[in-house]
Amino acid sequence: GAVSAQAGKQYIYTVQEVQEPGGYQIEPEPVKFMVDDQGTVYIVADDGSAAKAEGSTIKFSDPAIVTTILKTDANGNALAGATFTLAGTFADGTTSKTFTSGTSATVFDAQLVSKTSYTLTETSAPSGYNALSSPVTFTVDSLGKVTITNDAGGAAKLTSDGAGIIVADTAASASSTSTASASTPNT
Repeated sequence: GAVSAQAGKQYIYTVQEVQEPGGYQIEPEPVKFMVDDQGTVYIVADDGSAAKAEGSTIKFSDPAIVTTILKTDANGNALAGATFTLAGTFADGTTSKTFTSGTSATVFDAQLVSKTSYTLTETSAPSGYNALSSPVTFTVDSLGKVTITNDAGGAAKLTSDGAGIIVADTAASASSTSTASASTPNT
């Protein structure tokens, strides 16, 4: 709604973002502002908010939700060649993304939507490794922090900043073969 000024009176107003756009973080703090007699808006206290006054408008510039997924071996070394499907509702309206791991983390920039559950399924493991035995499930909050709700038996963990997931594969064990011989009794 519109906020107007009354001549000679100064009021402090507060606006709070209650829903962030898909793929972006929410402005967590209320923004206090004033409006002068000419309708120009002034932010009262700039506490690091992403909101900026521009003439008679307050513009919110929400940072993107950036989530990373890194595939590693059991020793924590990046492991290229694993194919994944990430399912959930994305900011562009799609419900599934397929990607192949590389030598650095795969970055989902402004693609994941807060408070949405995502399922990460390894559809193909690199040669010499086992694929995850079950999917990893997680959510991302409105500030971009990840919560893992199913860690695939301990294979998934959070990155140190809490904004990404590290998924470790185990090396495939060498298959053991045994030879059985049938004996025919001599008659």
